[in-house]
Amino acid sequence: MNADPFWRALSPVLKEEGGLSLDRHDKGNWTGERVGVGALKGTKYGIAASSYPDLDIRHLTVEQAGAIYRKEALLGFRGVERRERVAVVWGF
Repeated sequence: MNADPFWRALSPVLKEEGGLSLDRHDKGNWTGERVGVGALKGTKYGIAASSYPDLDIRHLTVEQAGAIYRKEALLGFRGVERRERVAVVWGF
């Protein structure tokens, strides 16, 4: 197992979210954010086409997904200093 606390925290998320899902009834799998609107690109590792319409979801790697989660976690707490964001999200 990776010793990096970020990857230790992210590992259960990646395991739960799993591989590629192309469920046509899931609005998150569509680039237009609604069922049948836009392209059916799917969701992989919890990264959805509705949030990342320009991303090649099918070929997304674990490392790319991790980079997206890291960026989103650090940017998600606007107005909080970076060090504090890391502490809140990853428990350091």
